Amino acid sequence: MTEHAKFLTKNRQVGSLFTETQVDDDNQGEIVDIAYRPSSTGLPIETFTLASLRQRSSSAELRVRQRIQFELLILCRSERAHHEVDFEVADLSPDRMLHIRPGQVHRWDLEEPYDADLILLQPIRSSSNWAPGHDIIEIDQGLRQDLEDVLRLMARHDRSSPLSVRSLHAVRALLVSHLGLGAPHQQPASERDLLYTNFERLLGETDVPPRSVDACAQELGCSARTLTRACHDATGGAPKVLIDQAIALRAQRLLSVESISASAVASTLGFSELSHFSRFFSRVTGESPSLFAGRFPNPGGT
Repeated sequence: MTEHAKFLTKNRQVGSLFTETQVDDDNQGEIVDIAYRPSSTGLPIETFTLASLRQRSSSAELRVRQRIQFELLILCRSERAHHEVDFEVADLSPDRMLHIRPGQVHRWDLEEPYDADLILLQPIRSSSNWAPGHDIIEIDQGLRQDLEDVLRLMARHDRSSPLSVRSLHAVRALLVSHLGLGAPHQQPASERDLLYTNFERLLGETDVPPRSVDACAQELGCSARTLTRACHDATGGAPKVLIDQAIALRAQRLLSVESISASAVASTLGFSELSHFSRFFSRVTGESPSLFAGRFPNPGGT
């Protein structure tokens, strides 16, 4: 088995937010998949504080990068804090809530003492995991009150009551709607909308997405021109830009892991030469693979 094949295999484990995750100092370079595991079966929403998460988890578990399979909202209680999402730093404050999407890679900041309320939601969908960047939700007084109401409800509800579980499904639906989290996930209204949704899914759910518009169009059963029109209608941009972003993000996730080299990343993503991959990565991200990998404690070699 090749080096990059070993990487793709060993990181398909599923963990938890708490101490049953098998993480220690020997695998700090890995990205651990975290499934949605509420404290009671069937709960569509779960809440707790960052302080309680620190108490239940070891520093090794919190230090490792995690790829979550649910919607995570971080409501900061401190004046200022920072959180890493897909290798970018998000600035948090009581007026700025962070939304981390399913499939995104994040890491808790153990150096900065701050507290926050965490709201976990069943995933709206899983095909947005390639999308770069992070979502910040500005909190006004009305939204703050709604969030406080949700946190109070979760603190006192009877988790064993079927009626309570049904009511929480309604709470989740209202929260998703109020925060605008469901806007990109509405039922496609036209054939072009459906095509773009399938294109997103192709980019999000394929380990190594096709690198050209023609190849993506062939996978989707349409022409490159039709796919280009669908992408332009949905985003105002070209499909090649989205393809490059998806591949570059996968490369970043691989390069942050100590057990895989830049050469192996290039091979995994379908580049015949390391130099071709390096030029691609530099063009899309603005920095070389070695410079990017060097920002992490245990970067891969070249």
